[in-house]
This record gives sequence, C-alpha cells and structure tokens, in this order.
Amino acid sequence: MINIARHYSVFDPRSFQGNRVDVIGVGALGSRLTLELARLGIGEIHVWDPDTVSDVNLANQAFARQDVGVLKVQALTRLVKEHTGGHLIAHEEAYKGEQELGEVVFLMTDSLASRREIFEGAIRFNLTTKRLLEARLGIDQGRVYSLDPNQGEQVQAYGATLNGVAKAAVNPCGSPISIGATAGMAASIATWMFIAWWATEQDKTRTDQLENEVIFALWPMMVMSRSFNQT
Repeated sequence: MINIARHYSVFDPRSFQGNRVDVIGVGALGSRLTLELARLGIGEIHVWDPDTVSDVNLANQAFARQDVGVLKVQALTRLVKEHTGGHLIAHEEAYKGEQELGEVVFLMTDSLASRREIFEGAIRFNLTTKRLLEARLGIDQGRVYSLDPNQGEQVQAYGATLNGVAKAAVNPCGSPISIGATAGMAASIATWMFIAWWATEQDKTRTDQLENEVIFALWPMMVMSRSFNQT
C-alpha cells in the first residue's frame, strides 16, 4: 500500500475501518472518484458496472489503452492495484436495487432515470447507508450532492432535483460531449464532501455546516453551495 500518513490529519482511514463504500457506475465520474478514494486509504470499496472500456472512454475516464475491451470494474481494479496497492470488490453487473449496499454510496450511473430508480428503491430510508453522494456533469459545469438518506428534509429536497426542471439542468455522465477535467473537478468535490461528512461523524462537537449541493462552472469559473436544511 502507498504511504498515506501525510493526510492523516484530514482523513485517517483507520477511523473508517469497518465501513464499506459502494461506487455505482465507474465511467467518467466513478472511475476517477474510485482512484481518489483508494488514495485516501479506504480499504473496502465495491464497484458496480456491467460495461466494457471502449476507445472513446479514454479521453474522459481514468482508463488506459490497454483496458479497451476489458470490463470497467476489472480495469479499475488493475488501476487501483497499480497506483495504490489496494484492491476493489468488483461487481460485473448493473446495480438493480436488491443487492446489499454499505455505509457510504456514490451514485454515478449514466442516467438520471437509473439514479432515481436506485435512490427510491434501495437508498432512501435505508438504515445501513449513512451517506449518499451523487454528481452530474455538463460540458463545463457540474453539480455534486451529499445527503443523509434517512433525513426526511434532505430526502425530499434531493428527490426534487431528480424530477422536473432539474432533470434538464445538468446531465449525468451519459452526455455525448464530456470533458475529463470537468469530471475530475466533480470527483474531487465529491471526495471532499465525503471527507467533511466523516470529520463531523468523528467529532460531534464540530459545528461545520455541511453543504448538500455544490454547483460549479468552469468557463467562467463560479462555485455556489447550499444546505437543504436552510432552503
């Protein structure tokens, strides 16, 4: 394993032992995010995706030329091993809602319809899952969400973003135009939102206001955030 002592003061993976992370969908967002989580030292990461790597994926996803034709979860397993010495639990299938999930879920499938189905059928009010994180991409913009799927007000506010006008605002990874740098920005923000949440879980005296939604644009640059509890 890589030496991760330099970030212990921000995130100590030893405190996270015994918890499981699931990344559902390992395309532009999920592949980059999984590498960031592995670099944090998280030991149990489950990845879900039935797709194989194609040559068009190389411009905006974490994969290499040698991965073309390989299942994405297997290619990502190789990348994590090569970069960090860690390992993944690879599920060569789409997540359907019946399979077990862990304490933290990153929902990164390539359509809002599948995200809505998984959220409503498997994550909302699932007492095992303590944190849900999700991100959406445009060409030069994105949105990242972090919420407690057992907190009614947050569930209602997040659910509204999966319906109505919010569906057209920013697409998931399935957009025909996708820039790797935008996906990298969204994956990094999601990682930091996870770190901030875990810090408050470890120290209940902290008074940090956790953002539930971060909206960013890169051309021109702009970042906004909000808490669902203050809407």
